[in-house]
Amino acid sequence: MEISLRTGVPIADIESLTRSNVPASVAERLGVPLLSLEDFLLGGFASDSVAHRLGMSMSAAEELARTVGRDGTIGIIIGLLLSSQTQRAVTRRWAVGNHRLAPLADYSRPPPLKAEGAAPAA
Repeated sequence: MEISLRTGVPIADIESLTRSNVPASVAERLGVPLLSLEDFLLGGFASDSVAHRLGMSMSAAEELARTVGRDGTIGIIIGLLLSSQTQRAVTRRWAVGNHRLAPLADYSRPPPLKAEGAAPAA
């Protein structure tokens, strides 16, 4: 239930994923084609989009899928779902709150000149 809430993927789709069925909502949430994600889960074949989403080469992604097996691959997909949700939240907070981080620079005027021997501004 918590995974569903944190990822925005319906609980029925998470349960379907744990039974080795890839729902369209999971592929959509990860931003990869459904057939590519099915090939990765069921056959261990990594397309360029799946490998890119994992942050590794296609051959490394395929080796990873072979090493961890189907249950491990399901865990990796769930981890990607959780990390993509976290990344979106961080990006959203940064974009919304970024205007508070620093004032915009005024490039219409040259910077003030420092007086010789003056103490640096704090």
